[in-house]
Amino acid sequence: MPAPRTKFATLTPDAGLHTVDAPLDPSEGAGSEGTSPDAGDDVAQTANVNAADGGLSGPAVCGLSACAPGAPCPDLVIDEDDLRASTVIDTRTFAPTDCAIVEGCVTQTGTRRLLRFDTATANVGTGDLVVGNPTTGVCFQFSECHQHYHFLGFSQYTLYQADGTTVAATGHKQSFCLEDVEQYPAAPAPDPADPFTCTNQGLHVGWEDVYPSDIDCQWVDITGVPAGNYLLTVAINTAGYLPESNYANDTATVPVTIPSE
Repeated sequence: MPAPRTKFATLTPDAGLHTVDAPLDPSEGAGSEGTSPDAGDDVAQTANVNAADGGLSGPAVCGLSACAPGAPCPDLVIDEDDLRASTVIDTRTFAPTDCAIVEGCVTQTGTRRLLRFDTATANVGTGDLVVGNPTTGVCFQFSECHQHYHFLGFSQYTLYQADGTTVAATGHKQSFCLEDVEQYPAAPAPDPADPFTCTNQGLHVGWEDVYPSDIDCQWVDITGVPAGNYLLTVAINTAGYLPESNYANDTATVPVTIPSE
């Protein structure tokens, strides 16, 4: 079996107090948007304005092609098992110069309580997702903090109360570098001859891109959220800018329990 590739940064680069409370036990949770400012929002809004002026929609906004009828096509899903297993409560202190502050992942300095988790995006379709060179796309922005290009506004994180409708906290609108990181456990595929990377972005069928819980922005700030049972929802490809055969399966929801501090 091919070995998983290492994501560009598996350790948080910023300094500060960083203590883990405890992993969350999904069995203790209930069954199953307003966002913080994003450093890429201005570029994303520009893409939307250009789309409106040019009559473009969907993948065409980003210079990509929608799937032709009957042709091989990607289908992106969230690895729900990984999401459920990776949730953890984390306490961290942020300085004004930390990347998480600069990029809007948290809006206040000081010590914050975070609900952290993996976001693993798998391609379960019949065709590879080919995004290509990020330096030439309007839907990419270069991150000075992380020193690579992100596809803008790819995912959205929301914590709901147990009723599934009342928002308890929201995450930053996250931008991703899409690359082959590891095989998708539910439907693995052979090691690709030419894996996608941050410099040539995409996702092969049977592979997933994994943003682990220990890197910047993989969280919802739950500072001040009362203890109790909640539902964490992760949504990907929220603007529909990446071509897919099915946009209805781009959301996953898992139960989480927030303990008392």
